[in-house]
Amino acid sequence: MHTLWARCVLILCTFVLTPAAGCAADVVAPKPLCGPGTTSVRPATIDSVLANPGMGFESFNRSCDAPIDNEGWFPPTSIRYDRYYWIDVEPEDGVIDFDRIDTAIAEARRCGQTFAFRIMTANGEENPLPVWARGKIPGVEYENGFVPDFNSPVFLKYSIRLIDALGARYDGNPLLDHVDVGTVGLWGEWHVAGVDGAEPIRNSTAWKVIDAYQAAFPRSTKLMLINCVAGLMHSKELGMGWRADCWGDRGGLAANGWNHMENMYPVHIANSGIQDQWKVAPVALETCWDMRHWLESGWDLDENLQAALDYHASVINAKSSGIPPEWRPQIEAFMTKLGYRLSVDELCMPASVAPGATLDIRTRWLNTGVAPPYKGYRLAYRLRAGDQIVWSAVSDAKVGAWTPGSRIVGESFVLPASLPSGKYAFDVAILSPSSDTPAIRLANVGRRSDGWYPVTTIRVGD
Repeated sequence: MHTLWARCVLILCTFVLTPAAGCAADVVAPKPLCGPGTTSVRPATIDSVLANPGMGFESFNRSCDAPIDNEGWFPPTSIRYDRYYWIDVEPEDGVIDFDRIDTAIAEARRCGQTFAFRIMTANGEENPLPVWARGKIPGVEYENGFVPDFNSPVFLKYSIRLIDALGARYDGNPLLDHVDVGTVGLWGEWHVAGVDGAEPIRNSTAWKVIDAYQAAFPRSTKLMLINCVAGLMHSKELGMGWRADCWGDRGGLAANGWNHMENMYPVHIANSGIQDQWKVAPVALETCWDMRHWLESGWDLDENLQAALDYHASVINAKSSGIPPEWRPQIEAFMTKLGYRLSVDELCMPASVAPGATLDIRTRWLNTGVAPPYKGYRLAYRLRAGDQIVWSAVSDAKVGAWTPGSRIVGESFVLPASLPSGKYAFDVAILSPSSDTPAIRLANVGRRSDGWYPVTTIRVGD
């Protein structure tokens, strides 16, 4: 049983060691973690790339073991990210083809990935509306295809019906990493750039669509596209994250040199007030074109990677397109900072404890990434004799809220009086929100095949 003292120490130390914005982090030197009668252990760390849930590179519209586009290298992926046109998922009026998405989720599970998706209703090249909807939804015909009137009550009626159906089936699925708040604009990006005669997306439309996603997916992580400032402001109030689909663009879309990285993203982030939204929900980025195009265009890789870290990004969609091999060292170094990276820095506990006595545990954890894990991951401890688990407990620590920096977790547990005397391994793990399976790889050495990390040993009894 957890004690009230343990809960209070956890909360207090989190606030002491994680300074607020604008506060000096080095005014007060941290107190020693270990007190009298306890032993300090400093587990060794690793510097390799860790493929963890909810962060890193995505595979795009394909399974993890499908070939990448073009030549080059591609890192391991922890998320499968798919996009679907409306015609793909609702070929008949009111009949949803769930099999397509179900199959993708099953493939993600096989690959050890989670799953994310977006629904698109226009692409600037053809007409991705279902045939049954083309005579009902008004829009604009132009040389590259058809764009629906996104403000039309008819469009909103049928597109929100689709959102509702998808939410009823997939909201709360433990494999669903996030859902893009798409549906509106070319490629679901919330703009109608280059389409003469298309009405801009109204604020009232943005609020209706965002509210529909919130209602359909109340338990799921949702990412709003960066192109709509009014939508970003509203989604921020609802605790959503954000996504940008042209990360790295330094010119090439406009003759005057206008580009997303210098002329749009900083402005939209500032005007919508989402600078600190990364603290509560993820930021996802997608390469403009792909990294081969960056190289051919002479764009500065380090500048773009640093921008992603400055945004506190967790997820990268590089379109499953080969990364230039000469850039691999920089990308791998970048991946050790992207998202979260957790490690046990120090553990303090007694060298021995009696059966039925209280076991006091204090750990200092580091997050050397740029974002928290977000979801409800759970810190757990256990005592082990060989492969036999003799005791385990789950912490009250809110791992999903661990922003970059350090925090101390202090807890107390009463051991069973029937616990046999002996010397035991003391292991730690970060468990899945929905099961007792370890979910997060730590930046510590010694990971066992079952996902737990041996930290020290402790003697129970004489």
